[in-house]
Amino acid sequence: MSMAVGLAASAISLFIGIAYGAVAGYLGGRTDHVMMRVIEVLSGLRWCCFVIFLTVVFGAALRCCFLHHRRGGLAVHGAHRPRADP
Repeated sequence: MSMAVGLAASAISLFIGIAYGAVAGYLGGRTDHVMMRVIEVLSGLRWCCFVIFLTVVFGAALRCCFLHHRRGGLAVHGAHRPRADP
């Protein structure tokens, strides 16, 4: 039963993703950019919920580490070393 539910959820997600991507690709331009920004915001919500959970569990000091990491930096012995660009 649980396998059927998982497969059904995956199939629905696949269908929605293909339809959404097809609309974005077909319309293109500004609509495509807006639709992709919506997806980026939705993807970021998962990360925000995870950080909020860890902050509640471990305290506010951990939040600063996550915020610093999201800016692209790396804290090494209190010094800031910027990330190398590919």
